[in-house]
Amino acid sequence: EIIAYEAPTTEKQWKSNCNNPLCRSLLNLINEASQSLDIAVYGVREQPKINQALLNALDRGVKIRLVYDQPLIGENYYQIKQHLNPRILKQAVHDTGDAIMHNKFIIADRCKIWTGSANLSDTGIGGYNANIVALIDSCYLGTIYEKEFSQLYAGQFNIRKKKIESRKIELESGGSIQVFFSPQSNTVERAVIPLLKKAQETINIPIFYLTHDQILEALKQAQSEGVKIKVILDATEAENEYVLDEQLREAGIPIKVETWPGKM
Repeated sequence: EIIAYEAPTTEKQWKSNCNNPLCRSLLNLINEASQSLDIAVYGVREQPKINQALLNALDRGVKIRLVYDQPLIGENYYQIKQHLNPRILKQAVHDTGDAIMHNKFIIADRCKIWTGSANLSDTGIGGYNANIVALIDSCYLGTIYEKEFSQLYAGQFNIRKKKIESRKIELESGGSIQVFFSPQSNTVERAVIPLLKKAQETINIPIFYLTHDQILEALKQAQSEGVKIKVILDATEAENEYVLDEQLREAGIPIKVETWPGKM
């Protein structure tokens, strides 16, 4: 079973009350956990209900392990150590390289996975930035995510990780799901490009930045075959020299730059 939760930019300021469906889905997951919570997340900030739910989980005997990002110099952008109780941080590890540990996934009781684009922050799950997550109930996929988490928790980040393979699972409601972990899975080549090549009518892409040359070429090819394409980019793309917005426009691919204060 897969349930998707969206946090559209309905809030005009950062929120820490965990009142939107996306945040509540995470809160419920933590509150219902009975054995374990394995958390791999880039950022945590100003979410007291999530913090308290994790402390309550510890009190009822749930084993919590945390992996987070730590730059070589300075603090994590979200200053995680200031926003999580020391009891939670006792079982935490962080990366030690210059590459970003940008995951956002939580495994509850080895069978339920909460994953998507949202950091556990006032801007992420708070409903200010646009985000989407999926809550997946699958012990098979839970095992796959646990393998990835175990590598991270053992200090094997980025190129030091081993490749983890996942078979494709057919869903009862139609469609399928397969898991890829960067960078070893070659996700762009093995998943994103093939998906774009299969498109026959439309491709709609809401994305923070689009910087990958192969994706650009695949979009141009799809457009030449009559596929209608629309791209929405975050407003900060104008300040980033690596974003391929000019190349998309030159190819005649429609682009919209979002104008909301929150990020895409």
